[in-house]
Formats: sequence, C-alpha cells, structure tokens
Amino acid sequence: TDALAFYDAAIESGGGAEPFFNKGLSLTAMGRTEDALAAYAQATAINPAHANTWLNTGLLLAQIGRIRESRETFEAMTRHCPKDARGFYN
Repeated sequence: TDALAFYDAAIESGGGAEPFFNKGLSLTAMGRTEDALAAYAQATAINPAHANTWLNTGLLLAQIGRIRESRETFEAMTRHCPKDARGFYN
C-alpha cells in the first residue's frame, strides 16, 4: 500500500525507530502479524526505549496466543522503559 511505501522510504532515509513502528501498526491493521512483529523488532533494535513498540509487540503476541513471548516482551519493556507503567501492568 501507499503507507508501506512511505514507511519504507523513511526507513531508507534513516528515519530511526519511528518508521518501523508505524510500519508495524499498518501491517497489524492489514493482518500481517509476522511482518508487523518483524517491523517492531527493528524498531526496538534501533531504539530500545521506544515504549510504544514494546507495548504493541506484547499485546500482539498475546492476541495471537504467544503468551510466554508476550510476557517476555513486557519484561523487556520494564527493563528498557522503567518509568512506563504499562510494561508492569501488562
């Protein structure tokens, strides 16, 4: 889609974690779960303190029944984003 092309262009130009995060949002909305998880993984690799990426990854993993991985993601979120309570209560 146009949105994915836009995010890919932003990624190519060195846009940091945000275009990967936004691409993950779009891919999730399109039902492309594994692709979304890969985009989110790229975002956290670039910026481990990107709390919304950890949150969305954990929620998506829980939604598809990958509970252990979801829990591990929220644990990672609490380490990388200790001031964000969402990691603790999810």
